[in-house]
Parts: sequence; C-alpha cells; structure tokens
Amino acid sequence: MIEHIRDANERWNLFETGKRVLIGVSGGKDSLALPRLLSLIPLEIELVHIGVDADEAFLDYCCELGTFHLVEEDILAKLPGRENPCFECSRIRKKLILEKAQERRIDRIALGHHRDDVVETLLMNMVFSREISTMTPRQPLFDGAFHIVRPLYTVPEKLLTSYAKERQFPVMQERCPYAGKTKRQTVRDLLMNLQREHRNIDVNDNLFHCMQRVNVDFLPE
Repeated sequence: MIEHIRDANERWNLFETGKRVLIGVSGGKDSLALPRLLSLIPLEIELVHIGVDADEAFLDYCCELGTFHLVEEDILAKLPGRENPCFECSRIRKKLILEKAQERRIDRIALGHHRDDVVETLLMNMVFSREISTMTPRQPLFDGAFHIVRPLYTVPEKLLTSYAKERQFPVMQERCPYAGKTKRQTVRDLLMNLQREHRNIDVNDNLFHCMQRVNVDFLPE
C-alpha cells in the first residue's frame, strides 16, 4: 500500500517529505492504518482525535506514532433532531481539526478516505444531490492556506481490512447511533450486491476509473 501512497503523492503533490502533517484519527481501521503507513515516509506526523470515547489502547497507539492531540468534544450530543446528522457531524469535526491545524501551524491535514469511499461519494452525489462529483485527493481550503489530503485515495478498502487484521490495530467500537442507517450505507449495500452478482469484475475499481474516462460526446451540453 505504501506504493499507492507514493504514487498518489507524485501525481497530486499531497505532501512534501520532511514537512509536518496533521492526521485525523477517528478510531476506525482506515484512520489507524494511515499514520502507520505515513510513518514509513520521511514526514513529521501529528495526530488529532475528536471525541470523548477514546480508550487506553487507542490512545497508546496514537502516542507511539507521533505528537497526539485529543480534542474532547461530544459531537453526538449535538446531533439529535438535526435534519442531516452525518453532514453536521462531518462539518463540526472538520472545523475542530482545522482549528488544531491552525494552532499547530500545519497546512496539510491527512484523512483516511480510501478508493471505496471515493466511489460511494460519487454515487451518493449523483443519486441524492443530482451532480457528478466526489471527494478529491487534495482539497484546498481558505485560498490554499490549508489542504485536506487523502493519501489512501487509490487504495481498495479490502487491502486496508487485511492490513488492520494483520497489524491488530486497536479499532474502537462504533458508537454512532446512525451507523448502518445512512445514505452511504444504502449506496454501499448497492455496490456489494452488484459485486456479488458480477464476480468476474471489480465493480468499485471500474467505477473509480470511469472518472478518468468521461465521454463528453455522449453527455448533453
């Protein structure tokens, strides 16, 4: 997977060797794999977790990898009654991470989104937002003062799942009451069903690469 990261960095200029990167760690397998993989590259790593649910094994793991910041904010307590809780949670979390990046004077914020997240977001936006868009490998904010980067952008989730099991990462228990009930889960289930019915192809890989093959001659102006 480290080759995926190096190739992504060469292609999209995600970070510079020797520079500081602030990694958002949620406690899931993807965010726990990211700092371990980036530790194999000459970078100065800092980690930040937003929440009040951190257990000892998770905290120890984060502290081993670099300077660790714990922002104790109970976002879930603010979500009941919100029309779009997932969007609100993401917005609040991103705001707090940006504040920590500003405090630490770090302009690169790395998140653990992988290839399957990119494909799911693409379909979610098409179905529910009526636009063709997805998350990008590098997203500038505030006129380029900060950049959110996604070093795992081309990494299939199945590789991260195997890596997490092999390394026995201290994955925290899911405590979000909306888990499994979201639009993302609906799209994820759709993709899983497609894959079961078409085992001779990699559905997510095909969808990921179709973004590089947009045939404008067969789209309306």
